[in-house]
Amino acid sequence: MNNHIGQISLLVRDYDEAIEYYSRVLGFKLIEDTELSKSKRWVVIGPDGDDPRIESYGKVLVFQDLYGNLWDLIHRNY
Repeated sequence: MNNHIGQISLLVRDYDEAIEYYSRVLGFKLIEDTELSKSKRWVVIGPDGDDPRIESYGKVLVFQDLYGNLWDLIHRNY
């Protein structure tokens, strides 16, 4: 079976704060920032080139986001 995640949506309390965090701390690049209304924006960020860590069970990327959530992104070897 071949699976992948193309995009994930996250709710944030402040767009600029989140863009700054994901860009500065995680090294993501800003791909899109479109104002949809006075209080809503469509923001797309993505990784900028660094490869995940290689473990015996697969590729792993672990990080803590701006709101304290721990993320373990794993691409398993089958």
